[in-house]
Amino acid sequence: AVVSTQSTGEQEALRFIARNNSSSIRSIEGAVKRVKYYISDGSNIKYTYVVIQNMFKELSINPEELTPKRIIQTVGNYYKITRGEIIGKSRKSNIMLARHISI
Repeated sequence: AVVSTQSTGEQEALRFIARNNSSSIRSIEGAVKRVKYYISDGSNIKYTYVVIQNMFKELSINPEELTPKRIIQTVGNYYKITRGEIIGKSRKSNIMLARHISI
């Protein structure tokens, strides 16, 4: 039998980090660095699920908020072109790049 020294809240916190950052090793590395940054302040906070979830709150996007319209709008704002130009037929390189990124 394996005896765990972690509380249930800490185990949930680790699962949260793994579940939300498992897309790449860099994502996991970034999550670990983020937790280390919060630990470096010297506080003796228990890193439970709720605490970890709040650390990563601003990084998470609700799937309902991520729509094709929002993606096109965000890309258009970044490249300073309109939605119509992105979905249009123009073959200008800057518009093609924005269209490709939107896809």
